[in-house]
Amino acid sequence: MHKNTTSKVKFNNWLVGWFIDRLTVMNCVDIDECATDNGRCSHHADCVNTNGSFNCSCIDGYHGDGFRCIGKRILSVNKV
Repeated sequence: MHKNTTSKVKFNNWLVGWFIDRLTVMNCVDIDECATDNGRCSHHADCVNTNGSFNCSCIDGYHGDGFRCIGKRILSVNKV
């Protein structure tokens, strides 16, 4: 199971991840945070854009909060 992290910060009553489109009578338009630098997610994570936010989830074989993903270590046993 992957742990999702979502950005939900308010600034002047707008959630970060939105901008005001003044050309369409002050509508909020979603910003795709994942389009730039994988949304600041780990290189071992998927970034999924959502309305006004985004989620980072570690890919299979890795675990963490999506911003920091650590791989599973495989230990080898030498038979003597």
